[in-house]
Amino acid sequence: MRTTAHRAPAPPRLLLLDAGGLLVSNQMLVLFHDLARAAGTTVHRVRVHYQRQRSALWSGRIDEASFWRELLHGLGLEADIATWQGRMAQLLGPQLAPNTLTRWSAQVPVWVVSNHRSEWLVPALERHGLAGHLDRLLISDVLGIAKPEAGLYGLVESRAELEPRHLLFVDDRPRNLRPARRRGWRTLRADRHGRWIDTVDRLLTSPASDQPTTPRSPRAARTPAAEAAADAIV
Repeated sequence: MRTTAHRAPAPPRLLLLDAGGLLVSNQMLVLFHDLARAAGTTVHRVRVHYQRQRSALWSGRIDEASFWRELLHGLGLEADIATWQGRMAQLLGPQLAPNTLTRWSAQVPVWVVSNHRSEWLVPALERHGLAGHLDRLLISDVLGIAKPEAGLYGLVESRAELEPRHLLFVDDRPRNLRPARRRGWRTLRADRHGRWIDTVDRLLTSPASDQPTTPRSPRAARTPAAEAAADAIV
């Protein structure tokens, strides 16, 4: 009886990474606790005020200063925006070692696709030595659209100019991965223990083979790293 040999999938030609929880820490809950202590209120109340502005914040419909003003006013705090901006900067600590990105970016272009504020994310990536290894930053407040809205995935495809099967997208939220999977992208959920890093390593270093194999493979080219900061502010 003949058995069909399964070839390894073609290597991804572009690696797309979420930022919060993958490249930099996602510490919004810590910020909520800090704000609750300062206002003498509950974390739940802080979260409610934040949720009212969340969509406008990530999609860039309000500027960062307006976000802080509205949030602090709603909590009865003085509009000491600079203090809370500084606290946010402290909370965006490094989550991925620069040498890991160096390894990946030597094999494929690496883009960031993130629901974030460019005022927060770009300086954090630069501070932690990550920005120089990224080819492009696609940040929701600049794009005017956020995951998991379908239009964002179409926008990524149009800029990538690649077939969906050549994209490998890593995010820690299943709801952000589902639209990508429906479009034919390869997707990987980032776990909080960091095992996803080993999976990406394996995908980027295992050559495609004619031999039967189970794990998926990859490798690729590289584009100029200088586009990173430009894309964040255009």
